[in-house]
Amino acid sequence: RDRPFRGAMTLAVTATDTDHQVFTVHETIPLQHAGDVVLLYPQWETGSHAPTASAIELAGLVVHIDGRRTTWHRDPLNSHAFDIVVPNGAQAIALDFQFLAPHRAALLRANMVDVEWQRLLLYPAGWYVRDIPVQASVVFAAGMRAFSALEIAHQDGSRVAFARVTLDKLVDAPVYAGRYWRQFRLLPKRVAPVRLDVLADAPSQLAI
Repeated sequence: RDRPFRGAMTLAVTATDTDHQVFTVHETIPLQHAGDVVLLYPQWETGSHAPTASAIELAGLVVHIDGRRTTWHRDPLNSHAFDIVVPNGAQAIALDFQFLAPHRAALLRANMVDVEWQRLLLYPAGWYVRDIPVQASVVFAAGMRAFSALEIAHQDGSRVAFARVTLDKLVDAPVYAGRYWRQFRLLPKRVAPVRLDVLADAPSQLAI
């Protein structure tokens, strides 16, 4: 339904395990009601514009409600849905899990990282994604520079925090980070900024 969502989800991604291509995620979701809550792992992908995403790579899901570990149950018919029973008065769900990036996708490698948000979150059923605010951040390996259509709110060392956006806008703005990069300004500063960001696995690949 198209209805207000109280508070904002927070999404903290660690993208440093290039040896195993494993993303680590900590997420908090403010609770809107008690009782049965369904969390969904995105099935539709921005790249294919189709329900092509698999839930196979989601691993190690641990759920806490207000600091207390809680059991969850996978829906018997929908592998992308997770059922949780929330007690009265509870404030927030905290999720910890990993995304095991397929090696063929090469999303997390030594010199370049591709953060595809729809693979790195769960969200509560019952709201249009345009109604759910998200505050997202990513920790990259030292020496990485991040590029995205998202506005960077602040950066603390290797941690990059992005301005709050709605969930639909977040998944439509992947983040790329790399050690070797070039940036070209396509329009002057006095107009809306348009830039071309070029990243590569090696400096020689940046030559134009």
